[in-house]
Amino acid sequence: MGYSLDFGWLADATGAIARGAAMTILLIAVTTLAGTFLSILGAAGRRNGPLLLKRAIGVYVEVMRNTPFLVQLFFIFFGLPSIGIRLDPLLAAMLAMTLNMAAYTIEIVGAGLDAVPRGQTEAALALGLRPRQVFVKIVLPQALKVIYPALTSQIIIMMLESAVVSQIAVRELTYEADMLQARTFRAFETYFVVTIVSPSVDGAAPAAGQRRPPRSGSRRVMIEFTFWDIVRNLVLAARWTVLLSLAAFVGGGVVGMLVLFFRIAKNKWAQRLASGYIALFQGTPLLMQLFLMFFGLPMLGLRIEPWTAAALGLTFFASAYLAEIWRGGVDALPRGQWDAGASLGLHYLQELRLIILPQAFSITRAPTVGFLVQLIKSTALTSIIGFEELVRTSNAINNATFEPFTVYGLVALIFFVMCFPLTQYARRLERAAAR
Repeated sequence: MGYSLDFGWLADATGAIARGAAMTILLIAVTTLAGTFLSILGAAGRRNGPLLLKRAIGVYVEVMRNTPFLVQLFFIFFGLPSIGIRLDPLLAAMLAMTLNMAAYTIEIVGAGLDAVPRGQTEAALALGLRPRQVFVKIVLPQALKVIYPALTSQIIIMMLESAVVSQIAVRELTYEADMLQARTFRAFETYFVVTIVSPSVDGAAPAAGQRRPPRSGSRRVMIEFTFWDIVRNLVLAARWTVLLSLAAFVGGGVVGMLVLFFRIAKNKWAQRLASGYIALFQGTPLLMQLFLMFFGLPMLGLRIEPWTAAALGLTFFASAYLAEIWRGGVDALPRGQWDAGASLGLHYLQELRLIILPQAFSITRAPTVGFLVQLIKSTALTSIIGFEELVRTSNAINNATFEPFTVYGLVALIFFVMCFPLTQYARRLERAAAR
């Protein structure tokens, strides 16, 4: 039986969608202001503070940047009550989003502060201004002007991640969509409409039957797990996270190479097709892409398992980013490289294979490795469509042991162990390329 689209329920749902949109806007506004303020304090402390403060800020930045946002959110909302700190879902969401955003923007603000000539500070001090006045009135305004594009990009990324907070029952746009599709049984139409309403929404909800981890204080029967039982099960689950990351990276590399060929082709239609593909996957939330893979393909008669949906979704997601990263490397090469190849009698494909691509890959090694870190963290979102990777396994263990602080703390540690060496390797490659 064919599936027919039905938007007849939309007239009665506008109120719920409007309430969800208002909550999403509130989340983004508060997080942007708080995160930017915290990042300014962090950048200033990292630049002028005592050594101990600089190291503390550095640890905070590395921990937040090398663990998935979903894990951070679960740790704050489900883990902190274990030590007596109970937060309302909205407050927990704002705190998690603020801390996550600040960890990234500290680096951005720091780069802006370093871009202000030292002479500006010396001149202001010579005029009798105090150091705090120099920072607030002279240095910071110029730094913010320099970093405005990068800061705006980071805010957009944070906006795309805001839908994840629906997992702790914050009544934002995605949560309202979840409730609507549960009442109307029109999941595809619901998430399609919600995604059109706001590009900042990830447009996905928990898979059918998936339970959110319980709040601390719930009365339930617990299964006895030793600490090492928890560690062993999480490490075993991490194998699937690693396997999924490698499959998506390799598959994304193959598809991304094809997209790259279209992107740099001489045919304008091929270029436009590749540009549209890249814009589609970079301009829509990954969670919505996973949702469409898992729930949308069955509409066409293609029923797939969570593993297949997760692998396909992450592969297409990775291919768009890798193609654009590698295109940047190709564009960075002088036109003379192409001309030299042509003068040697090489045809187009030979020029690409022997001259252009080897140099482009060498230039883009650092951002490619950096994207692999992002891809590993993105695997956490596949738990929402039912794939049994590290985060979904941690939810099951938490449901059995009711030790969220320990469980999600260990999950964050495992992700950190996987991502931090790659982050450091990418930085070394970046420094080597700058020499």
